[in-house]
Amino acid sequence: MDKASLRTKHLNLRQINQRHLSKLNQVITLKCLSQLEKYHSIGIYVSKEYEVDTRLILESLFKQNKIVCVPKIIDHRMVFIQIKGLNECAPSSFGILEPLSNQGYPNLIEVMVIPMLAYQKDYHRLGWGLGYYDHYLKDYQGYKLGLCFKMNEEPLLIPSAHDIACDTIITED
Repeated sequence: MDKASLRTKHLNLRQINQRHLSKLNQVITLKCLSQLEKYHSIGIYVSKEYEVDTRLILESLFKQNKIVCVPKIIDHRMVFIQIKGLNECAPSSFGILEPLSNQGYPNLIEVMVIPMLAYQKDYHRLGWGLGYYDHYLKDYQGYKLGLCFKMNEEPLLIPSAHDIACDTIITED
């Protein structure tokens, strides 16, 4: 099965009962926050519909005074920008919340929380197909933490040469 077909399959799997999805998100949120306790600087996506919801994770990190950096696409490249609240973001042309600022975070981000549509047991991920994360992660030296639903484990996913694996993936399982 090609990656485009896998994306469709796994997006469709997520279109289940919203109440059930909310319960899965709660479990993933608690597990993720536990993993992030030891880090001071965190790169994390602002979730969109059908992704593992990061809003509660973000709010908790802000309250803990962690350095929180979220992605923004500038000149076809992904840059992580520090924010202190979601009020410092606005919807991009894709409808994803991005920082208003264009000033990239100048230091190493210790851990990167990465979205995905599907994954395989060796921690390779299937993203949305634009390659922004793989391009960014190829030179990234910190810890790579993926978030996904267990239902999106995909044994048929074959990574491409340019695909970057996560160090671990958190699911509700």
